[in-house]
Amino acid sequence: MSKNDKIPTGSIEIRVERIEVLNESKLPPFTIEDNTDGGDDLRMKYRYLDLRRTPVRESLQLRHKMAQQTRAYLDGRNFIEVETPVLIKSTPEGARDFVVPSRVNNGEFYALPQSPQTFKAIADGLRLRQILSDRKMFP
Repeated sequence: MSKNDKIPTGSIEIRVERIEVLNESKLPPFTIEDNTDGGDDLRMKYRYLDLRRTPVRESLQLRHKMAQQTRAYLDGRNFIEVETPVLIKSTPEGARDFVVPSRVNNGEFYALPQSPQTFKAIADGLRLRQILSDRKMFP
């Protein structure tokens, strides 16, 4: 029996008397380790595997903590958080729209918002002076 001092449960030993393989798995397309051999394209294609890596998990945890601290700071200064929509009706302001086809209404499209000033004007109309606009970002 051997112990692994690098993990909290490393001193627990289990003796296996019988094992049955229920389903064999394929080798992952890249090593799921801190320093992986997968390039960016491969890691993004298999994002669900990449999320298992410690640096990615730590980045997600840091983002979470930063968002919490930002919200707490702004909440303490009477800001109101407003989540603006991801899809809106296209507006003729002249900006180039990123168009998304509607699955429900055949032949119709939605646009990714290019004009946050539209939502700022709505907030002004509601007399909301201090707002935190939570926007989703698309690469």
